[in-house]
Amino acid sequence: MDGEKKRLNLIEWLVSIFLITIVLVNFFNVIGRYLFHKPIFWSDQISTLLLVWIVFLGSALATASKSHMVIDFFFNKFSVTWQKVLLVIGGILVNLALLYITIYSANVTWILKDQELASLPFSRAWSFAPIPIGCALMIYYITVNIISNLRKAGELS
Repeated sequence: MDGEKKRLNLIEWLVSIFLITIVLVNFFNVIGRYLFHKPIFWSDQISTLLLVWIVFLGSALATASKSHMVIDFFFNKFSVTWQKVLLVIGGILVNLALLYITIYSANVTWILKDQELASLPFSRAWSFAPIPIGCALMIYYITVNIISNLRKAGELS
């Protein structure tokens, strides 16, 4: 198994563990609330935190496997050459937007590093960290896809 597959498997495992954790925490919160009248006071916050991680790591996985939803009605009307050009231009534009989001969210994450969450003893940075991490991973996978498309077109050796 090469390094790329190991990285993707690690991300998949993290997303799976986070999802299972959300389900279990919410299940035990419901049991605690309705059977014992003692809810888990931090369940909403941990679920929200983990859901943000799932969204951004899942987006990176979707980018790596080219699974994002696309509307290709007009795209398919272009020649194959123009489709490749549009894919490269689109990838570059998306990467520029993701780069902006990565830089801005990394700054916000850094600013929040010393603030704690309301009901958990974690830094608020953990709530924002998945944004720059997920965006950076998406930039990486989009760049890999662009290079792959260019190599297939015979423009790079």
